[in-house]
Amino acid sequence: MRTIDDVRNIMRDFMRRLENNGADPEKVRLAVAKVGRLMALRVIEWRLHGPPKRCTACAIHEEEPEYHQAFGSGNPSAEVALIGQGLGATEGEYGLPFVGIAGTLLTMMLEDAGLPRESVYLDNIVKCRPKDNRAPAREEALKCMELYLADQLMVIKPRVIVALGAAAVRALAKDPTSVPGSITKMRGSWFTAAVRGMEFPAVATYHPAYVVRKHGEDFQKAYAEMVSDLRAAAEKVAQLKAAREAAIYAALRGRAAG
Repeated sequence: MRTIDDVRNIMRDFMRRLENNGADPEKVRLAVAKVGRLMALRVIEWRLHGPPKRCTACAIHEEEPEYHQAFGSGNPSAEVALIGQGLGATEGEYGLPFVGIAGTLLTMMLEDAGLPRESVYLDNIVKCRPKDNRAPAREEALKCMELYLADQLMVIKPRVIVALGAAAVRALAKDPTSVPGSITKMRGSWFTAAVRGMEFPAVATYHPAYVVRKHGEDFQKAYAEMVSDLRAAAEKVAQLKAAREAAIYAALRGRAAG
């Protein structure tokens, strides 16, 4: 089982790699601290109770048996939910979504977009790690979403969803046939996400793993584009809240006049 010293070593490695990519060192340190605390608390939790039993509803659980499943984490009253494809290696080791180097980078982006990690909810369309980090088949994604994600969204009731990567967009889209193949063509575009009859406005953006593979100017460009999409999600929330308040005010005025 992993230890807190293991977490410290992983975080030092993430810090070095992200700074080498061209990320701002101060922002990296803040993100590393947030992610490291989540992982350290998970180590302590498992020391007491052990890891949870794996779901066996589909064949993915047989592909990477050494890894754990990870359910969503974050604010259960979040107005923005970010949903990715599945687990990376670090996520599988610790049973937490978005705690690898890409998740640490995402934590930085959320801060820059005015959506601190603790204010949002983070999850994936599948809770396990497909072999070699492959994209889950549509039937696998739909099965896992029906078993878990649908109930989670019913409880959280986010106003807006951010779909991280092409696989998440295709799985969430109400009309998958309208989704272009490349995430570079999708990013920044809005679509309707549909899960078990519930519909949400959703914006497509890169998966942070795409951005973390870039360096220098390419890294800075992709980073800025993804932050822009996250800010658009925050702005959409503000617009929806304002429209809701205006509708309530108009209804109250109508009652008073009547």
